[in-house]
Amino acid sequence: MKAKRFLLSIGTIFLCICNASGVELYLDSEAPLDERINDLIGRMTLDEKSSLLVNTNEGVERLGIPAYDWWNEALHGIARAGYATVFPQAIGLGAMWNPSLLEEVATVISVEGRAKHHQAKRDGNAHERYRGLTFWSPNINIFRDPRWGRGQETYGEDPYLTSRMGVAFVKGLQGEDPTYLRAAACAKHFAVHSGPESERHHFYADPEEVDFYNTYLPAFEALANEANVEAFMMAYNAVYGEPCSISSKLYDLLYNKWGFEGHIVSDCESLGDLHQHYNRALNEMEAEALALEAGLCLKCGEKSSNVAEAVRSGLIPEWLVDQRLFRLLRTQFRLGFFDIQEMVPYASIPYSENDSETHSALARKAAQSSIVLLQNNGLLPLQKAEYKKVLVVGPNADSVEVLLGNYSGTPSNPVTLFKGIKEAFGADTEVVLMTGCELLESPDYLHSIEPWFLDSAVNGDKVFYEFFVNSEIQGEAVYKHHSNSMSYRFPSSNSGNRQISLRISANLKPTKLGKYEFRFSGNGGFRIYVGEVLLVDAWEQTGFTTREFEYEINSLELLPVRVEYRHDEGSLSGSLEWKLPKTSTSENPAVAIAKDCDLIIFAGGLSPILEGEEMQVQFEGFDGGDRTQIELPTTQAKLLKELSQLEVPLVYVNFSGSAVAFPSLIEDMDAVVQAWYPGQQGGHAIADILLGKSNPVGRLPLTFYGSTDDLPPFDEYGMSDRTYRFFKGQPQFAFGHGLSYSTFDYRSFDIAQSSADSEIAFIASVEVKNTSNCDGEEVIQLYVREPEIVRPLDIKSLCGFKKVFIEAGETKVVQIPVTRKAIQRWNAETDEYEIHHGEWKLFVGSASDDIRLGELLNLE
Repeated sequence: MKAKRFLLSIGTIFLCICNASGVELYLDSEAPLDERINDLIGRMTLDEKSSLLVNTNEGVERLGIPAYDWWNEALHGIARAGYATVFPQAIGLGAMWNPSLLEEVATVISVEGRAKHHQAKRDGNAHERYRGLTFWSPNINIFRDPRWGRGQETYGEDPYLTSRMGVAFVKGLQGEDPTYLRAAACAKHFAVHSGPESERHHFYADPEEVDFYNTYLPAFEALANEANVEAFMMAYNAVYGEPCSISSKLYDLLYNKWGFEGHIVSDCESLGDLHQHYNRALNEMEAEALALEAGLCLKCGEKSSNVAEAVRSGLIPEWLVDQRLFRLLRTQFRLGFFDIQEMVPYASIPYSENDSETHSALARKAAQSSIVLLQNNGLLPLQKAEYKKVLVVGPNADSVEVLLGNYSGTPSNPVTLFKGIKEAFGADTEVVLMTGCELLESPDYLHSIEPWFLDSAVNGDKVFYEFFVNSEIQGEAVYKHHSNSMSYRFPSSNSGNRQISLRISANLKPTKLGKYEFRFSGNGGFRIYVGEVLLVDAWEQTGFTTREFEYEINSLELLPVRVEYRHDEGSLSGSLEWKLPKTSTSENPAVAIAKDCDLIIFAGGLSPILEGEEMQVQFEGFDGGDRTQIELPTTQAKLLKELSQLEVPLVYVNFSGSAVAFPSLIEDMDAVVQAWYPGQQGGHAIADILLGKSNPVGRLPLTFYGSTDDLPPFDEYGMSDRTYRFFKGQPQFAFGHGLSYSTFDYRSFDIAQSSADSEIAFIASVEVKNTSNCDGEEVIQLYVREPEIVRPLDIKSLCGFKKVFIEAGETKVVQIPVTRKAIQRWNAETDEYEIHHGEWKLFVGSASDDIRLGELLNLE
C-alpha cells in the first residue's frame, strides 16, 4: 500500500508540471493511457471526483467529462431503449451450445448499442439512462436450482458451458480493436448468487469451499482472464459472512489473484443493505467508505455520492478515491469519450444499423439454434400438405411477452407462435387460435385481473392509461402510461379541487363462457364500458365508491373494456377486479374445436409475468419471482390431458426460462419442444423447426427434473444432488439432451496427450457419421470423470464440446482440445487448483445421459 501511495505522489508531481505548462495531456490521444487518466484526475477537485462515483452523474463540464449514466442492459439485445433487435433470452442462447454464433449475436447487440448511443448524442440525450455504452451483461451465475426466477438470464447450470458462452458474449460485445471498446461488458453477479429473490438483500450463502471454487468461480475467472471483461458487478448477498459489496475474499480474487484491471460496480442500492440489513455501517456514507476501501469503484442506485464527505470525515483517504476513479475513467477513455470521434472506429456506425432486417434474420437463426426438441414419436417434421385445419391453443399461443423474457428490448415486429404457424402453413390451411385455458387457475373470489387475461400490445404492455387535466376527459391527454394491471395508485393530490380524469383501456382475453362478476373501487366518479355498452355510470359519485356488476360473456373473442375515471380527492387510485364463472361440467370449447382439426399445437409453460427478478408475484407455486413448484400448472395440464385423449396429433411447445416438470403427460404427447423465451422471431423459428425448414440443434443447458421432490432445499448453496454433475436421481430430460431429424454414429474415439507445458491437457478425437438422409448439426459433448473425487458420488463433468454440421451420409473426424483449466479441481489443503494424477475416464456422446464411447487416460 505504501508503494501505491509513493507512485501516486510521483504522478501528482508530474501532473503539476504538466498543468504549469498548460498541457492538456488527457486530451492527447498519442500519450500513454495511464498518464492521460492521471492527468485528468489531477485537474479535479475532491467534490468533482466524488460526483463521478455514482452511476448517474453530471460529469465535469469544465474538463469535458460528459454527464453520463453507467446503467445500460444488453442481456439478449439492447434493453429499455426503444425498438431494438430482441434475441432469445440468455438461457436460450446457452441452449445453442455455439460460442461462435453467440459472439456474432453479441457483436450485433453492441453495434445497435453504438448506433443508439451516437444517435442520442446527436439528439442531446446521451446522458440519459439506457443510452450509454456500459452494459451490465452478461449474467454468468450458475443456474443451480430451476426454481430461481432469474435463472433465465444465465447460460445454464454447468460452469464450463457457462464460461465458454460468457467469454464469447464478452468478446462479441467489446470488439477486437486494440485501443477502443465497441462497448463495455460487465460480469455479474459476483459471486454465489442465485436466489431466493425475496431474501437477496440479506441472504448469507455459505457453500462448501470445493463448490465455491469448482462451480461458482470458473466462469467469472474465465471472463476476467480470457475475455478481459471491462467490469464486474458485486452481488447483493453475503458470501462466507461478508456482504459481496465489501467482501475481502472476492476483491482479493479480482485484483490480486486474477489481475483484473477494469472497474467494479455495486448492484443497485446494495450499499444501502450494509446499514439497513447487514448492520455493517451506520449510514450511507459509512457504507460507501467501506465499499470503496474494499475495492468498489462505482455505486449504483443513487444520484449523489457521499465520498467527499467520507474523505473529509477521515473515513478514507483521497488517494483511494483517485485509485477507484482511475478505473472508471479508464473505461471511458477506452470507449473513446475523450478522443475526436473520427479516431474511434465504432463512432461512425449509423442509426440504420439498429433493428435492421439483417439483424432480424440473425435473431431468427439464433432462435432456431436455441430450440430444443425434447421428444418426437415420428410426427415431426410436419408435412404441411397433410393438415387442412390446425388448432394453435394455450395461454402462450399468441403472447408477445413469452417471446421476450426479462431485461428485454422492444421488438418492432414480434412474431408470436400463432402468427408464425399461420404464415408457415399458408392460405391452404385454416389455422385457428384459442386461449383454451389460463396460465394458472384463477381463485374463486373477486381479485385483480391477472395479466395473462389481457391482450399484449407490441411492447408487451397490456393496459393503456391516458391522463387529462380536466374532470371530463376532454381534449388531448397530457400524459400516457402503459401498465400490465387494471389496478392503479398514484400519489395523493393533497387537494380536493384538483381537476384530473383518466381513461383506462384494455382488451380482455376470456377463457370461459358464462357470467363474470366484476367490481370497481375508486376515489371519485367512474363509468365502465364493455365493448361499446355503458354498464356502470357512477360519474357523479364522490369519495370512495365501490360498485359490483355482472356481465355474460358468450364468445371467446377479445373483449374491449374501458374505465373512465374522475378524480375526487385523496389518492388517485382505483381497481377493476373480477371473478371467473364457476368451472362448467360442459366440454371446454377448445376441446370441441380440436376434434374437428388435423393437428393441435399447444403453447403452454410459464411466462416472464411469473418468473423473474424480485417480482410482486404471489400466485400458488410462485413467490417473489421464484417458483416453489416446478410442475406444469394444473390448469394447463388438465387441458393438455383432455386434448391428448383425442385422436388428433398433438405437439406441445413449452415456453419458459427454466425447467418445467410434466412427466405424467410425456406419453400423451406426440412431440415436445422447448422454446424458452425465443425473441422477436420466435414464432417463425418454432414453425421452421416443426415443418422441417430447420433441423433442431438446441441442447439443454440444464437438467429437467421430474418433480419438485427431486430438489434439495432452495436456500442451500451446496451442490450435493444438484445439476447433472451431482444429481442422484433420474431426470425427466438430461443436461445436453436434444433430438435431431438426423441420426449420428460415433466411432474411433482417441485421446492424444499434450506436453506438460501446454495449456492444452489433451486432444480428444472422434469419428462421427450422419447415418440419416437429412443434413444436420451434432453437438459432440466430452465429459470427464476424475480418478479421485471429493464426493462419493461417481460424477462426470463437461470439459469440451463442438457443434459440427455433417451432411447426410458424411463422416467427419472431430477434434476437441481440452484445456488444463477445464479439468483442474480445487484442493482445500493446498489452497490451490490442481489436476489429479491417475486414471481419468473420458466419455463422448450427444448428451450427459447418451454416452457413445469411453476411454481411459493416465495423467502423471
